[in-house]
Amino acid sequence: MFEEIFFPRTAERYRAAALVEQRERYLVRLKETGARRSALRKCANDQLSLVRLLKLKEGSRVRLSQIEAVTAIWSQPKARRCDRLASPKARTRFVSRGIQWLRFLGWFDEPEHEHHP
Repeated sequence: MFEEIFFPRTAERYRAAALVEQRERYLVRLKETGARRSALRKCANDQLSLVRLLKLKEGSRVRLSQIEAVTAIWSQPKARRCDRLASPKARTRFVSRGIQWLRFLGWFDEPEHEHHP
């Protein structure tokens, strides 16, 4: 999958990173549902950032608060290979993509909803 969306050297780097099977399986699923190459690239970038920032391992459990905390780091200049602060829209998309991927893997701890008496 990585060879389909990146140039060879970049694809090698993505293939060598942690949780390659989990990341690739989700990208294949997105492609099957009609995602474009540009969307797959953005998702792959976000996956790598999440793996690095959350120090994800096989079967990790992740809460929304953890994703939001690392989004603050990710959004800073230079943290995402950019020289400016991420926009609110970019931060929202990063959180959303992270939740979707982790939910797909069954690693996202869904927030408990309190019921009114």
